[in-house]
Amino acid sequence: IVDPATAVATYHCKITNPLVPGLVLTSQPLSSDTVIGTEESETALPQQVLLPALHGNHPNPFVKSTRITIDVGDQGHVRLTVVDLLGRVVAMPVDERLAPGRHKIPFAARGLSAGIYFYTVEMAGFRRTRQMVVVR
Repeated sequence: IVDPATAVATYHCKITNPLVPGLVLTSQPLSSDTVIGTEESETALPQQVLLPALHGNHPNPFVKSTRITIDVGDQGHVRLTVVDLLGRVVAMPVDERLAPGRHKIPFAARGLSAGIYFYTVEMAGFRRTRQMVVVR
């Protein structure tokens, strides 16, 4: 929305998210004397809240090892499972409670043949699967 008198834009954004229904973010123009995120600021910015996510592994494809990145929204039990093309579990790098935040999980392909594998993360009603490739 643009105020015709000042030509200043105000943006309204409604985010639909099953974890935070009805959340409305509003952006207002800041005055030139507003200070955000420095030591002089009297109020701290709110801490960023991560939603559960499974990111791609890096590197991919890989020879010996890779890192699988996951975002944990709320502390809770997290299970990360690696399966082969036949659905057989070949590794379970994580099966424990993790604190909220971004976690980079190392994964070594010791004993695995070259090929395509799938990794799945499960936590608090969230489940996602991605694929990775082991090369020799």
